[in-house]
Amino acid sequence: ETLANRAGGHGHRFELEDQDGDGLAGVGENDRKALVTGLTLHQKGRLLLDGGDFADALGVMELAEEAFAVADPALTANLDNVPILHLDAAWAQFREFRRVTSDQRNQQTSAAETAETLAA
Repeated sequence: ETLANRAGGHGHRFELEDQDGDGLAGVGENDRKALVTGLTLHQKGRLLLDGGDFADALGVMELAEEAFAVADPALTANLDNVPILHLDAAWAQFREFRRVTSDQRNQQTSAAETAETLAA
């Protein structure tokens, strides 16, 4: 949010551009803040996902989705970032589910081996 709130002057200001590098005209300040926040959180979520922190990645991506939801739907309808965010969130959820399932299987195997040892 701090980055999204920065205006010109001494701080940095994120400028929104289309894929051709042209600035987006007519984007209000609140929409700009929502989009920058969503983009920033999505990127943070992707870094967490790449680092294997699937649960935290999913949480950050949910925040990114909330940020995008604040912007005018007419703007977000034309962005490819939102569907890509949804794909990344689905992947994070899948990977977290697999990790948890694998951990549970390992615990069950360990418990079964312990019970077998005690029974012998």
